[in-house]
Formats: sequence, C-alpha cells, structure tokens
Amino acid sequence: MPVPNEPRVERTDVLVIGTGGAGLRAAIEAHDRGAQVTLVAKGLARATHTRMSGGRYNVVSGIVADDHTDIFFPGYSRGRRSH
Repeated sequence: MPVPNEPRVERTDVLVIGTGGAGLRAAIEAHDRGAQVTLVAKGLARATHTRMSGGRYNVVSGIVADDHTDIFFPGYSRGRRSH
C-alpha cells in the first residue's frame, strides 16, 4: 500500500490534467485511439469547473439579434458579459 505524500512513478501514454469537459473529452479520444490514459484532478471527481459553471459555453450563436463577434470578444477577453 502506498504511503501518503510519498512520490511514486506512474507510466502512461497520455497524462490529462483536469477532469472538466475538455480534459475528459481529451482522455476519451486518446483512449479510443489506443493510448493508456491517466487523469489527474485536484478535487473530487464530481467537482469539475465545467459542472460548477453549469456546463454552458460562451459562444456567438446568432440567435440574439445583437449577438456579434465584435461585441462578444472584447467583453469576453475582459472576463465579463458583453451585453
């Protein structure tokens, strides 16, 4: 049995750090292509940033009349809503 806080060596083909939507998707893709995948997360498996954000995507969809990249990107890059 491993001793807590003792370093150990792991061998893997692909190391994915983060178990949010992007990390899990990358792990699935690597696995499906035959790689041995190791996932590393800093918190509980169910406490991903994707889950905490509600799984929403910030995109310009064109559904809203004033939904345009010229409005969206400047606000997004400052970390706030563009509307």
